[in-house]
Amino acid sequence: MIATLGYSAVSSPTGNVSNLMYSGPSQYVGWKYQDPSIIFNLAAGQTVSSISLYVAAYNPILGNANGLVAAPASVELTINGVPTGVTFSLTSINDDTALITLSGFGLISSSSQFGLTLNRGVLQQDGINYYNDHVKGYNPADPYNSSNCVTFCDPDDGIYSSGFRKEAALGQTGELKPNSGLEPWIMLSEVQFLTAAVPEPSTWVMMIAGFAGLGFMAYRRKARPALAMA
Repeated sequence: MIATLGYSAVSSPTGNVSNLMYSGPSQYVGWKYQDPSIIFNLAAGQTVSSISLYVAAYNPILGNANGLVAAPASVELTINGVPTGVTFSLTSINDDTALITLSGFGLISSSSQFGLTLNRGVLQQDGINYYNDHVKGYNPADPYNSSNCVTFCDPDDGIYSSGFRKEAALGQTGELKPNSGLEPWIMLSEVQFLTAAVPEPSTWVMMIAGFAGLGFMAYRRKARPALAMA
């Protein structure tokens, strides 16, 4: 299924969701502080001429409640380990969901192994606000002093660190440089493999729930925010 609701309503670290908006299996798998690479092998006799990825989009209406999630800025394709050029397009399905389409790479056959690498985009406003409120004012010489932060400080290291300065702000101190840093989370709902000769994608659908073992909530043990889930 293609997730069309906000990720926080249709995903859970437990794999099952039950709330007023949705009840059922988690519809997203997520990666924090990573540009994930996924390897695919087609069933015998199948071919692919375009690839569709359904991802959680940054929703500015939610402000800081957006959860530090945004669509990938780019997707790289490799075929048998060789980087292959693609035509990349990103369109909005609604405020919470985006569709990425990859095309222009010719035809991938079942004799080939191919991989996708999803690359995070620059920090959105919620990430900038998180840095300004919780990271910029942290003083390593006085690690328990939160007077320069809003509510709490996110330290650079230790058990209470989310790793935001290193992994999202890319080590920056002081004011962030414009269009810099990387939004922490990528959330992927579904990937579809299509051929021009077969417009009906149902037999090509790969349900992304199978990737839950890749570490949907690898960082949920952290004590501080900078997390995708509310």
